[in-house]
Amino acid sequence: MVRSNLDSTEQYEAEYFKEPVTECIVGLVMFQVQSIRRMYECFFIERPSIGAKMHVGLYLLDNETNLFTIHSANFLSWNILLAMSVFIYASHHQHKLHKNLALLRLESSSVSSQPLYSIPKGDWFDHISSAHYTAEIIIYLSFVILTKGFNLTIWLPFIWTTVCLGIIAKVSEKWGREKFGEEWPKNKWIIMPGIY
Repeated sequence: MVRSNLDSTEQYEAEYFKEPVTECIVGLVMFQVQSIRRMYECFFIERPSIGAKMHVGLYLLDNETNLFTIHSANFLSWNILLAMSVFIYASHHQHKLHKNLALLRLESSSVSSQPLYSIPKGDWFDHISSAHYTAEIIIYLSFVILTKGFNLTIWLPFIWTTVCLGIIAKVSEKWGREKFGEEWPKNKWIIMPGIY
């Protein structure tokens, strides 16, 4: 009886705690696509104000939390196909949302000391104040799906990103309400529809 339980435990661990090569490769390709797309957006899409800042610690933490290793024996498994589909959808959508945000700032506003802002509208911005953050969280969720939720190393950046962007979204929402007053839409979710 004791040996039988041990065998089933070993089978469970062999199935769920192995590190298949295919998931590792797919995950690294997905992460590389995300990194290259975001770099492209930083150089050619976004129009930050002169005073825009990012704390170097957040930059380093964000990049360090994305190091991971994952694998799979079957490239066409449900988790790989679903993860890639979610990743492609969220990445494409985040790119559209970033273009939408960039169009809100006039060209002269990105070099002026007095930036001009307007309320984001259209697409997910009609329902979510920080829709671009929602897409980012969904991108990280695709990595959790890729590993079937069994890899703590993948959960940690997903949780980190969700919490950090949730806090930033709340601050942005507060800023928007203060800046635009009655013009700011009242029936929008901050970052997660139905949750927050």
